[in-house]
Amino acid sequence: MKSKRKIFSLLLAICMIMTMSPVFAFAEVPYLSINSGASVISVTDANAEDVLGDGTVSYDRETNTLTLNNAELVPEGSPSAPAIYVSAANKGLNLNIVGKNTISHDQCMSINGQLNISGEGTLDVTGKTYAIMATGGITIDGTVITASTTGSSGGGIHSQSYIIIKNGADVTASSSGVWGIYGKKDITIADSRVESVSTSGNYYAGMMSSSGNIIIEDSSVNAVSANDAGIMTNGDIIITDSDVKATSEFPGVYDDGDEIGIFAIGGENISISGGTVTAVSTGKYANGIYGFSSVRISDNAEVVAETSNEDSWPALCGTSGISISSSKVSAKSGGDAGIFSPETVTIENGSDIDAAGYWPAIRGNSGVIISDSRAEAISTNDVAVFSQENVEITNSIVNASGADGASGVLSKNTVSVSDSWISTSGDETFEGSIENTVLINGISGKVMGEVTLPGNVTVSEGTTLTFEEGSRLIIPEYVILTNHGIMDGAIDIVRYGIIECDNHTGGTATCTSKAVCDICGQEYGSLLDHKLIRNEAKEPTLDSAGNIEYWYCEDCGKYFSDKDAGKEIELADTVIPKLPAVTEPEDTEQGNDNAAKDEKPVGVPKTADHNNLLLWITLFGISAIGAGKGLSCTYKKKY
Repeated sequence: MKSKRKIFSLLLAICMIMTMSPVFAFAEVPYLSINSGASVISVTDANAEDVLGDGTVSYDRETNTLTLNNAELVPEGSPSAPAIYVSAANKGLNLNIVGKNTISHDQCMSINGQLNISGEGTLDVTGKTYAIMATGGITIDGTVITASTTGSSGGGIHSQSYIIIKNGADVTASSSGVWGIYGKKDITIADSRVESVSTSGNYYAGMMSSSGNIIIEDSSVNAVSANDAGIMTNGDIIITDSDVKATSEFPGVYDDGDEIGIFAIGGENISISGGTVTAVSTGKYANGIYGFSSVRISDNAEVVAETSNEDSWPALCGTSGISISSSKVSAKSGGDAGIFSPETVTIENGSDIDAAGYWPAIRGNSGVIISDSRAEAISTNDVAVFSQENVEITNSIVNASGADGASGVLSKNTVSVSDSWISTSGDETFEGSIENTVLINGISGKVMGEVTLPGNVTVSEGTTLTFEEGSRLIIPEYVILTNHGIMDGAIDIVRYGIIECDNHTGGTATCTSKAVCDICGQEYGSLLDHKLIRNEAKEPTLDSAGNIEYWYCEDCGKYFSDKDAGKEIELADTVIPKLPAVTEPEDTEQGNDNAAKDEKPVGVPKTADHNNLLLWITLFGISAIGAGKGLSCTYKKKY
């Protein structure tokens, strides 16, 4: 019995050893291999510190980090073996880039699981079948990478999950066979520069997410496709404070009755907040920006959407509505509307719109709302602004120029306008639904009610603006009214802002002041001539003063010494005093010699008389007697 137990125990031990041996064997099987060209080298603990023996490739099993240090992986043999290959499912790899590194092969990098690339070096990857591919997510953190492929198996950068490019990364990805960058799930670009290009002759976008969102924040992105969209996803596109350029060069085709076109940027819901976005499509049946649901542009974003082909579709389109808030948008189509939605187009909060199209420049089938904004809308073949429901314009500046004979602004229901400046090519009056507005039809306009200008405006040359009785135009501070036209009627302008006027009117000039313009309040023109009355010179006499010759203006009351009013003088300057009285000499019997000596100028009174000696002696005697009596009195009082 004991021997049986010993045999059983021995067999059990052998079974346990045999069962465990595969585990030990698996631990020795490498999952990371490097194709050096001469051979495919499996990375093991033995060679991990220097995989190729030249110090350029090393591996840390503990952190699962492969370091490329000025490595050149350019294998010429074994095209089916990737240059870097992780075979174990979901094992993934951390790739550290040091110095300048190059990988060039049919299949460059194939990673089962997640691939994280970081480091301060550069990596240049050129593949035929694919360049960088991972079954899991790909994260590029602060690294400079160029990845290109000519094959059709994968994009320049290709993930079956997500892609994250962040922290100052600089990535250029291109493919002549498929997408430049492809992620099945979200593609997130933050604080980085990315260029993604597809030159494929088939329908492949420059940047594509098949089922996730594309999120771009604080980054610079340029995406181009020769035959599809620049940027495309079936999810949402969210662009924040970034510089994004997307171009579709797809020519557009007509296939069995179907018009097949594409867009430069397309996604379910498109949100652009801040930054600049330019979306250009050059082919037929193309959109610049196309939201399968909605498009929202906000927070001082500057957006350009263009479709230049004469058979193109709307430049900016959102099937569930378009909202533009405090942003600047240029949307121009060579074959359709500039801005179009089957729902409502809302333009608000200081937005500035430049829209042009073959059909209406701005069209919202369920409504067009323009408030606190500026809109320039030009159509070459239709009305400029149109809705099948209502058009509402409030506190805005709208220039709506339609085709010859077409209205500028039109709806099948109601157009209501208030507190706005409207210039339209048509003859619409919006009667019953307009108040406190300037309405200019062609070259004839009128001020209705009290209008506070919503922003800078111009009265064009050849345009006449008439103030209705009781109307008033208020120019707020910092707002500029430029007048090249004619203003008439009961002009009443309150000037807090600036008026630049080169066609003045009103005011009355005089000989001392120019006319003051009723529009700008500034003087203009020339002074009127003085209405001068000549006063002849008059000699003075003993009884009356005389005057010089002078001229007097009966309008301004000023005096002038010349007939051309060149020298202004005071009234006192015109007066010549009357002559003074003449006193005759008392003694005329002296000889001619004495008479000549004593003769004084006429009119000068005498101040002495040298001939009356007796009078002088008498006066002297009287003075002496008076002095003696004075002394006598003094003596008596003293003694």
